[in-house]
Amino acid sequence: MRKTTFALLAAASLALTACGDSGTEDAASSPPTSTSADAAAPADVFTTDAQAVVDAFAAAGLPVTDSRDTTGGSCTSLPGCGQQVTTEHITVIRFATEAESQTVAEEYTGAYRRGLVVLSYTAARTPEQARPQYEQVLNGL
Repeated sequence: MRKTTFALLAAASLALTACGDSGTEDAASSPPTSTSADAAAPADVFTTDAQAVVDAFAAAGLPVTDSRDTTGGSCTSLPGCGQQVTTEHITVIRFATEAESQTVAEEYTGAYRRGLVVLSYTAARTPEQARPQYEQVLNGL
């Protein structure tokens, strides 16, 4: 029953994403086990919010065109989704717990998880060659 419910929520999320609401589908990577400290960025993937991650991407020179808070959209159908910010290039989803972010990451493909944060690539159609750059910035938080 739980898998069926999750599958239905995931399908609803994909449908909303296709309408331009957000980008919360797809994830399937294991996160690195260590967290590097960056003196210029006091936040980390356990305390920062989705907008701060998008801001870090912008500071690193990565494209984040048309950044918008989409928490009220498909984020509400994802267990533990606390915040979601979608751009034309990537969607950043922050969860309440690591277990919740991992559960979603394991159910989806085309995303990357680190701590409480999942980067969703599919809705924004992030080019595969650009994904490591976003992941590197997230890993630096």
